[in-house]
This record gives sequence, C-alpha cells and structure tokens, in this order.
Amino acid sequence: MKILNRISIITLSALCTLSTLHTSAFADNASDTLDIRVNTIKNSYIAQHPGYESQINTIIEDVVSSEQFMQYYLYDEIEALHIIEDTIQDAFLPTTSELSLYGLRAGNPSTGIFYAPYNVIAVRQSQNNYCGPASIVQALIGNGKFDYITDLEEQEDKQEEVADELTFKQGGGGAFIGSMRDYLNTHYEHETYKYKVKAFTSYTYYHAQRYVYESLRLDACPIYLVDDTADFDYYNNATFQHYVTISYYNGQMQIMNILDPHNDDLYYGLHTITFDEFDFSASYDGWIIARTTDVSDDKYIYS
Repeated sequence: MKILNRISIITLSALCTLSTLHTSAFADNASDTLDIRVNTIKNSYIAQHPGYESQINTIIEDVVSSEQFMQYYLYDEIEALHIIEDTIQDAFLPTTSELSLYGLRAGNPSTGIFYAPYNVIAVRQSQNNYCGPASIVQALIGNGKFDYITDLEEQEDKQEEVADELTFKQGGGGAFIGSMRDYLNTHYEHETYKYKVKAFTSYTYYHAQRYVYESLRLDACPIYLVDDTADFDYYNNATFQHYVTISYYNGQMQIMNILDPHNDDLYYGLHTITFDEFDFSASYDGWIIARTTDVSDDKYIYS
C-alpha cells in the first residue's frame, strides 16, 4: 500500500464551500446505529485481511470523519456504508501499470488517451454555490445528453433546471454529491454501467485515476470534488472546495484536462493539471462521481 501524507490542513474560503455538518446533527440512536454498522464493517474486513488492522482503521476513520460522508449518511445510509467498503476494497486491489492497460482500452487503443465523446464547453456557475449544477451541465454536454450551449442566458437557465432537482447542503452550501450522482444516473441511463461516488484516502488515492479513465472510456465525464483548490497550480494557492468536470486523460503525458465553472475569470475555463496534482488532491479527502463497471452489490455487508 502507498501512503501520501498530507502536510497541512488549509482553511477553506466561502465560494462553493459546502457547509460543515457536525455529528451533533445526528439523533443519539442514529449515531449509535452508525457506530454499530461501522464496527461491523471494520471487524469483517480485519478478519478478511489479518495484519492490516491499523490500515483498515485509518481508512475507515478518514472516510467517516469527512464532511461528505456525514452528509451522505443522512441522505442514503446504505450507500454511505457501501462507500466505506469500496474504499477498503480499493486499498487491497493490486496496482497495474498504465502501459499494460493501453491495448485493452476501447476507443483509443495503445494510446492511454481518453476524452469526452462530444465537444464540451466550460459553463460559468451562475451563483456562488452552483459549481455542482454547472459541473453537471458540463458533464452532460460532454456526454451528449445536453445540447452544446454557448449562450450565457441559456447556460444559466440550464443550471437552474438542474439545481431544482438537486439537494443542497444546509446553510446555503453547495450541491450534495449523492444527489448529483442520482441526477447523472437519471439523465444518462445505461443497462450495465452507472455513476457511483467514490472516496479516496492516503491508502487508496492512487486508484482515483483508474476511475477517471474508466469513466471516460465508458463515454461519461467524471465530476471531481476538489477539497482544496490550492492543490492545483493554476489556483495560485487560492483555497476553495469546488466541483470540476474532467474531460480528458492522457496516460502518456500524465495530465488531465478539467473544465472549471468558477465564476472568477482567474480560475474559470479549461485547465490542464498533472497527475501529481490530482493524486495529491485525492490523497486526503478525494471524492469523485465516475461511471464505472463496478456496480455489483454482492461484496457488501449491507445491502
């Protein structure tokens, strides 16, 4: 297992920042139920992987302590528990060389390059907390499910249409990631694949890239929740919690293109980030909505 340590924690600014949900928001019986369920998961996986108790404990603590998880548990208890299990499972998956995968990838054989199946445009968020709706519009344009929109008024109308169907966090916070996943699956249905929410920690961050290129291989732009935009060079240490859409992955050059809906011209638009930037960002509180073939519930303790 690889570990990438986070050096410091940076206080986040207001734009598109998701409001914190403290554990006090839970009723006592709900908190007790969560503790019981988490302990059941922990004990089960420790039994399956003797000698890795410390790593499994750290993974569970990192996921459960995330603001995103607490919101998710209130939104969909079982799916939140599935996210814990997915993260543990990722920690025990072997890493695979990028080059060994290139010949297996449909669409761009032997290149390791994946991209949105349709032309996609950056959509400027129309309100401070609309990076979620704007990222969905970007993704569904890239997926071919929304029309290519260049008119600013039409872009704003489409964001409002999306926002009306999303759950937003308390206190004027941004769109909730679970609600965004449900919207994407409703508007981009497939018999076999679906969008799922994945969480990453210091023990699993190196699998985040796999979900990016798999999603693009399946003709679906992933949406990434950046916990701290200062991890990306083009933000010049400006710090926000912020949704962006990933439209391009190049395994040879080790870069990704993201469409940033930020309403500040300094950050808005198409940007290229390195794999190192992405990996560091995913290493401590990385959450992504990606289309995946990993849709079986057979491995789950709770179903």
